Amino acid sequence: MELPEPDARAPSLPWVLKPAELASYGFAICVAIIGFEVVMRYGFNAPRIWVQDMVVMLVGGCFAIGGIVVLYEGSHIRITAIYDNVPERVQRWLDLLAAIVAAAYLALIGYGAWVNARLSIKLHETTGTSWDSPLPMILKTVLLVSAGIMCVIAVTQLFRSMKRLVG
Repeated sequence: MELPEPDARAPSLPWVLKPAELASYGFAICVAIIGFEVVMRYGFNAPRIWVQDMVVMLVGGCFAIGGIVVLYEGSHIRITAIYDNVPERVQRWLDLLAAIVAAAYLALIGYGAWVNARLSIKLHETTGTSWDSPLPMILKTVLLVSAGIMCVIAVTQLFRSMKRLVG
């Protein structure tokens, strides 16, 4: 798929992109938390029980939210050895095929996330550790919302690919 032009972006997505860009700071927070844990564990022999759960939740959430920005901007990794060496008409067909696969994949991921998030919320799922936080329920909900937004973006890209193929 080719990169979308800045003016071709959907006007309704800036409310999603700004929080997603802010989520990138979650990785820096994880580094700080892990550094704190190393100091507490090896410096003071006082490990924290919440660090593992918090870091897993933050990293998972940041990757899920970051996927929105990557898909929207078209900045994901591509293997272009074949794509760059075929005629433009074939590239348009390949763009359409990629958009169909992405939309179908994200719809299935969204369905799976919905099943897991719904069950997690229904059961009030917690980590099961001595901290017993509701982080699994939160993360599964974040994954559901992210998958839903990415599915909408993929369907939008599918229609753009169809439009480029036709005219």
